[in-house]
Amino acid sequence: MVLIKFYFFFHLTISLLLSINLSSQDLIIDKYLEKKIDNSINKVFNAYDLQYILIKENKHRFIYEISNDKKHLGFFSLCRAKSMYDVFDYIIIYDAESKIKDIKIFRYNEDYGYEIAARWFLKQFFEKKAGEKMSYNYDIDGISGATISAKSVTSDIKKNSKEVSQIVFDKYFNF
Repeated sequence: MVLIKFYFFFHLTISLLLSINLSSQDLIIDKYLEKKIDNSINKVFNAYDLQYILIKENKHRFIYEISNDKKHLGFFSLCRAKSMYDVFDYIIIYDAESKIKDIKIFRYNEDYGYEIAARWFLKQFFEKKAGEKMSYNYDIDGISGATISAKSVTSDIKKNSKEVSQIVFDKYFNF
């Protein structure tokens, strides 16, 4: 199991370093971030010894399937979005039906706008899935002083949710 996790994070680190070019600072998966990701996923699913399988990757996100032995539990996506002058990194955790279960912002590199990492803001997305309303300042409350970051994360979560929902549809309903 340790070998699977090491391979997962090694592959993720190399992939991110080679493909994400949104910032002068590359996303580096160090032991601290690896532990935070693991803890977040374990807390949501109340399980340990989970396996992660890379399903889809592009410039700004990596989508993984989460399983425990042979049982599919859900998905998570490691994402990078733009803030005013830089980027920030975060994770979205989905259940097996692509509903958002948790969101954690790991690295926010600006002096202003860090309020988007607040639990009250991120909880607005919980239990939502693709197709549900996620419009900034309408369905999702805005944050004074973090407008650009809040709009960016809202838009990015909406796009990511569509991708995960499409993966679920293709996997379970596409004949």
